[in-house]
Amino acid sequence: MPLPWFLCRPILTLTALSAAAPACSTPTAPTGPEATDRAATGPHHPPPTVRLAPHRFVTEAGDEVDAELGHLTVPERRGRPHGRDLELTFVRFPALPGASGPPIVYLAGGPGGSGIDAARGPRFAMFNALRAVGDVIALDQRGTGQSNAIPWCAAPRPWPLEVPAVRPVYTAWLQGLARHCAAWWRTQGVDLGGYTTVESADDLDDLRRALGAERLHLIGISYGTHLAMAAMRRHGAHLGRVVLASAEGPDDTIKRPQLTEAFLRRVLTADEHAALGQALARLAAAPARASFVDPRSGQSVVVAISKLDLQRVVGYLIKNPSTLRLLRAWLPALAAGEVSALAPIVAQAASEAQGMRGMPEAMDAASGASRARQAQVRREAPGTLLEDTLNYPGLALAEALGVPDLGDDFRAPLDSAIPTLLLSGTLDGRTYVESHRELAATLGRSTHVLVEGAGHDLFLASPEVVARIVAFVGGREVSAAPIVVAP
Repeated sequence: MPLPWFLCRPILTLTALSAAAPACSTPTAPTGPEATDRAATGPHHPPPTVRLAPHRFVTEAGDEVDAELGHLTVPERRGRPHGRDLELTFVRFPALPGASGPPIVYLAGGPGGSGIDAARGPRFAMFNALRAVGDVIALDQRGTGQSNAIPWCAAPRPWPLEVPAVRPVYTAWLQGLARHCAAWWRTQGVDLGGYTTVESADDLDDLRRALGAERLHLIGISYGTHLAMAAMRRHGAHLGRVVLASAEGPDDTIKRPQLTEAFLRRVLTADEHAALGQALARLAAAPARASFVDPRSGQSVVVAISKLDLQRVVGYLIKNPSTLRLLRAWLPALAAGEVSALAPIVAQAASEAQGMRGMPEAMDAASGASRARQAQVRREAPGTLLEDTLNYPGLALAEALGVPDLGDDFRAPLDSAIPTLLLSGTLDGRTYVESHRELAATLGRSTHVLVEGAGHDLFLASPEVVARIVAFVGGREVSAAPIVVAP
């Protein structure tokens, strides 16, 4: 699971200001557990319907391309025949002349990221290159972007900026907010039980059927790989090739603290690691106060900063090399008790946390963790700098939200013969190289490529990354040799 969405989004904005980030051959039919397609559970629902209309797609850089805007109607919860329907939105970029491969569906991370927004940004170059293989689909998953039918739920009692976010008290506040929002969403006709990775996996097969495609190729990053693997398990007979970048395995929603600690010890010097420990110990003993000038109002804002705040900020900063450099630059001041650099980040995070979106929280709560993984995290967390903060608040909200757990069959290791390309960055502090090796061991036709010097957002770390993805999805064998990112 990524750092909670309410912390990631504001830091992304600040980091952007601070940082110095041929025709396809027919795929071999899969064998193994995924060979027989698994029918959607619950009562029969009618065949999926899709509406397509011409669309002039414009990227953030001003590039324009003729595409189609699609709307797919799906049940909010397939096990409840009288529930409401959702309309999922996607953009389909047409294949280039001569390309005849299956449609390629991009699955954004998060959970909560927008595939359409990803296509508007720098990753458009990858979307465009993939058109040499087949149609490329930027999908907004249920509950995200233009496919969102969950209204924002505002906190009835906001958390005050001047009050330190000390874990037991802050967790109780978040749980109260989750209970409030779950009850309020029910009054709005929202069935949170429909916002699970299994329902999203079934959406993908409904999309395939609506488009009249025999198979889909999938390209996922981060949480998008968690969704892709659920689709491999449920609908593998109708998948061609799958790319998993910065992968989150079936039982990887909560991360292992010892892997995080090992990563910190590898990327920080001994002095930097000690400095971070000193900063955390200082805040554990006494939360700090810092101020900054809000650029919108011009007013000075005072913010309380706790150990938990610093742990969560560090959890995001280790995601990519550019933000890791920012952390390293801050460490001497943080160790000395100077935390003013954190104030605007913590304030923005607190502002974003004054409510819930629904989809990100429900998806993670439903995916959950096996008892073995939960016990492992409890054993590993003590004595590590970030403890289990990469998972926070994680499963602490599950009961309050009332979302059904998907169970250990969902979280079991994936045994699959679908051709799969795994890509992992050696400077990714979120999804670790060790976890990718574990996944590769059960994916019988997988190729694991290390991207040396890349972080979590690795698609554009080197032109070779996109080149190998296009070659792989196009049906060609690709090298497993590491890709080295230029310094």
